[in-house]
Amino acid sequence: MQRKVREHPQLAEALRSHQRAFPGLPTARVFRQAVTNRTRVLDFLRAGIARRVDVLDAQGNRIPIGKRTKNQKYKSRIDCTDAEGRIADLHCLRTTLGTNLARAGVTPQVAQKIMRHSDYRTTLKSYTVLSLHDSAGAMNKIPTINAPKPEEAKATGTDGLAEEVPLHPEAHPIRLDSDQTSTTRCNEANRGRKGEPRSLAHDSGRNRDVSGGKERLERRRLELPTPSLQS
Repeated sequence: MQRKVREHPQLAEALRSHQRAFPGLPTARVFRQAVTNRTRVLDFLRAGIARRVDVLDAQGNRIPIGKRTKNQKYKSRIDCTDAEGRIADLHCLRTTLGTNLARAGVTPQVAQKIMRHSDYRTTLKSYTVLSLHDSAGAMNKIPTINAPKPEEAKATGTDGLAEEVPLHPEAHPIRLDSDQTSTTRCNEANRGRKGEPRSLAHDSGRNRDVSGGKERLERRRLELPTPSLQS
């Protein structure tokens, strides 16, 4: 199934220049020769993405081509690996496209249509590679927070917090060493009407569940009272 894809303006102009140099029928191919993987590798070499390295033998020596002469030539190959160990292949071009679309602020749905993915999550997960530089650029776009002037701070009540604020006459101070108070309230909550402590088995007798001849006791959590300030 044929699909129409919108080209980049720079690519469209290059294709028009190629068509003027090599005119043909509208149904003719853009390039007369088929583009293979070697064509792409040679394009990487001309663009400076790849480099040519010597082919070495098991001892680490260069392998000559033919008989040894004065202008001896050696076997070489095109290496598409950069200094970080990343390999430039066909899909890396699509990753570059997806990353540039994300950096340009294109929505994932539009990027999905441009890259012809069935799911936009494929575009975000596999073809978008953002780095710390992108995060730093995003943080730099956040507006700065200016400190208020002293007179403005006093007007909004944000200055002078060190002044002593009187408490309500009926307010009770909070004691930090409240372990004894919490223990006393917990004991009072666990006692019955006559002041006798209630056992856990007696209190949760209604929540028993008998299955397979074994009695299982469902424990209930006791929510401890939390002291609060009341004026």
